[in-house]
Amino acid sequence: MGAAERGYNTLYIGGTDEYGTATEVKAVQEKLTPEQICNKYYALHKEIYEWFDISFDKFGRTSTPTHTQGCQSVFKKLWENNWLSEDVVQQPYCQECQRFLADRYVEGICPAPECNYGSARGDQCDPCQKAKGPEVSDTVFNWEDLQAKLNNELLKNWENFVNRVLSYIVKDPGYGSVIPDAENAELHPLTRALAGKVGKSVVEYKDVMEKVKLKQGLKIAMSISTLGNGYLQDTKFWKFYKEDRAACSTVMKTSAGLVYLLASLLEPFMPSVSAEIRKQLNLPPEKSFSLSDGDIKRAARPWEILPAGHRIGTPVPLFKRLEDHEVVALRKRFAGS
Repeated sequence: MGAAERGYNTLYIGGTDEYGTATEVKAVQEKLTPEQICNKYYALHKEIYEWFDISFDKFGRTSTPTHTQGCQSVFKKLWENNWLSEDVVQQPYCQECQRFLADRYVEGICPAPECNYGSARGDQCDPCQKAKGPEVSDTVFNWEDLQAKLNNELLKNWENFVNRVLSYIVKDPGYGSVIPDAENAELHPLTRALAGKVGKSVVEYKDVMEKVKLKQGLKIAMSISTLGNGYLQDTKFWKFYKEDRAACSTVMKTSAGLVYLLASLLEPFMPSVSAEIRKQLNLPPEKSFSLSDGDIKRAARPWEILPAGHRIGTPVPLFKRLEDHEVVALRKRFAGS
């Protein structure tokens, strides 16, 4: 759950930096002008972010008049207040092209003894990652891992839980798509035990997400889905409907609350899937569990998350199983040159 959902005053901005040596180098490589290269990659970046459901309050360009005026106003203020200093520095110079060279133009052997890469640039060596910023580990992607994550975690865990709960609520005889009441839910031992674990997990999720530990946040959210599946199995809710209708209603109302909670917790990672779950719950697209202090307390009482009497929508599959032959085709398609 992002900062905006936590209620913080948040502005999410992005854009393309269209000045600097990197733009010039790329333009030379592709035999385009800097403006042409910027137009090309601005459109490409914007398309990729939209494809990944990454939305910005503002996605701009450093070449726009607004950005230019803003930068110049900052520089002028620094200059007028005498907050800038001049200095003399050494810089590589190319006799042939009669110009000083930025670090990006200088290629040579990486000075790191464990690397010695022969085509390192003056400002960065890709193989040894010496100038790569704050990453603590590399991401390794392979198609088999994607297949396993989709089929075993998203399908068998998350979708299985969501579908079991919503399908049971809409079935007839059953609850006719209406979330039942759950009187004295806290007196039900398995429900009380689940609530304690979920409440603790949500607090942990909030803490790691505020530290931008996204992988940990995702793991915690998926673990709540695992708890939900275990809860359904342990309660044997399908037997309760005939034998103990009140207990069955408690399980269903609690589980429906968990479905909504999970849609909110997983929204930063899969916003379109979360939106689909809210649709199946018949909740407005903008409605989300905010994780304000009040919501955190409510997470520890999941039977209170959604109101009794609320009519849900129609459950449909969230994911499609990825088969072996599809993995082969995808690997071939995206193998590159």
